[in-house]
Amino acid sequence: MNTNNLISKPIPALIDAVDYLHKIAIEVAQADGFEFHTDQSNCSEAVYCTIRRGRYWYGIRIAAHEPAYVCSADYLQILVPPKVAELTTLSRAERQLRHAIRHGGRVVADPGEVNAALVAATETYFQQTGRIELPNSDACAIRHRLHFRARWIYDEEQTVSGRFPEPNHCNLPNGRENGVGELC
Repeated sequence: MNTNNLISKPIPALIDAVDYLHKIAIEVAQADGFEFHTDQSNCSEAVYCTIRRGRYWYGIRIAAHEPAYVCSADYLQILVPPKVAELTTLSRAERQLRHAIRHGGRVVADPGEVNAALVAATETYFQQTGRIELPNSDACAIRHRLHFRARWIYDEEQTVSGRFPEPNHCNLPNGRENGVGELC
């Protein structure tokens, strides 16, 4: 047996698509001078980016899967494969991300306000239960309620200024939500 035939060319390392786009988001936001905040999901590879443009915060979620929680669906979704062999595979997602940072995204709550609400809820939860970690379902409801309120304020201000014909508070395609994370 000729062992030379068993030796193949090295397989190129696969690129973590979410990590790559997260780095692009940071570079674009910093280069354009936007106030920018990112959070890594504690349950998955998903990264949540919030960008402040003017008075509002806009959210973008970069992930390799559909959102599991309604608060995750509050963000503009950029879905990519977990790993790719070539960066050209991510060209469309990268263009979408660059555009969203500069002009798009979904209106979400100020990340500082969300953090303060989560800390307060965690302290209350600890006092009541002795546990130091707030359940994901509780944290999601808090986030979603704050995002919903931010969108409501934005929609109302746009309506008053004549930029929107009517507010649209429905968050999910073909779905309705009641503002506390429950789909109707």
